[in-house]
Amino acid sequence: MSLFNQDFVVDAGRDWAKDIYLLDANNAPTVDLRGYTITGSLKPVVFPYTSVANFICTFISAIAGQFTIALDATDTEGLTDERYEYEIVLTSGNTSYSLLKGFLTISSEVPAYVIPTE
Repeated sequence: MSLFNQDFVVDAGRDWAKDIYLLDANNAPTVDLRGYTITGSLKPVVFPYTSVANFICTFISAIAGQFTIALDATDTEGLTDERYEYEIVLTSGNTSYSLLKGFLTISSEVPAYVIPTE
């Protein structure tokens, strides 16, 4: 079981990133992640359950429990309108922890933009 669960929606063919801050109720850092590596994978929720993309995971501040998970446009352009399951894992030595897990929904809808008129 993972420590946190969060679902996201991602536009197909676009870069996507989410900053993650591990904070307590007083908005103070809760976890020192120095000495850990972060990895993440994306898998379909239907068979076959093999990974279709790996997240780019980078620390913003390991000591403050802050990091970014990202997928680039190349990763998202081949994904169809469906739901995928993802998991972000912390590893230190031979020990791994499931930190964040959830569903990622791919949207191919073109967002509507309002063009201002003069």
